[in-house]
Amino acid sequence: AWMHKNAVTMSAWGKSLLLPRMHVAYSDAGSIETQSTRLNNTFSPSGRNQDARGEPGRGAKLILAQDLGTVAVAESDNASAWAQGVEKALRRVLFVRPYVMIVDDTMRLTQREPGIQSWNNLTGWTIIDNETCESADVRLTRLTPGPVELTAGEDSVHRDRNGGIVPAYRAVFSTPAAKFHRLTTLIEALPPAHVTDRSHVEIVDVDNQVIEIAHGNRTTRITPNGSRLSPQGLWGCTTDGGLFFAVRVEGRVVIAAAFDASWVAGPDSKKTGDGFVVLKEGR
Repeated sequence: AWMHKNAVTMSAWGKSLLLPRMHVAYSDAGSIETQSTRLNNTFSPSGRNQDARGEPGRGAKLILAQDLGTVAVAESDNASAWAQGVEKALRRVLFVRPYVMIVDDTMRLTQREPGIQSWNNLTGWTIIDNETCESADVRLTRLTPGPVELTAGEDSVHRDRNGGIVPAYRAVFSTPAAKFHRLTTLIEALPPAHVTDRSHVEIVDVDNQVIEIAHGNRTTRITPNGSRLSPQGLWGCTTDGGLFFAVRVEGRVVIAAAFDASWVAGPDSKKTGDGFVVLKEGR
């Protein structure tokens, strides 16, 4: 019955960085408002509440959850969480250990509506430019080109488990009204000053939205547009799929994987499949 199916949260260093809002009791007149979809880290048409309440089996359908070591992936379609107007609400999440997530939202609607991607925290957001905002603990960067609007500010409150109320803040990426939306967001947990173990994140190809994440002796590259990328983009790896990533350790590609793929090829081998295809070193 909850209205935040397909929501993402993030916690680190003993605190919540991206949080779900705590709601008041169902018997309270304000309960519905405090459960609102926009008060969680979701993607929604026009910011509409999910409204498939009281209908078991509706809402997020987990398609994939797989841990590849350096990268863990999940995929879920949430279309049935709305009673009408939503044909597809696919969210794909890549967790690149230890501090980075990529969230890739695809939505297909029956009527033209804007797409609203919401991110909630307790410390507030500073807008850096129209692609990026950050707080003391987390940075959000939208990777999808085009006319996406970024807004941020205080938004209602958060209730803690002891009954206390504190201010909460919401950052929003809004895509223009359309029947089809795709929005890819880079999320970086920003370690406190005493943590020296850090990741270096860089957009190495703006046109193809290739993100490089370096940590220790491994480097991960990710692009939402795998089939468009030349072999040089991911160290000689290619695919006919969409969201595509490769992991390189000490100059050697050890994993390459893509969604919506029938094959993934590395420098020395190729793997075929249907859907999420993973090529590992030596296999």
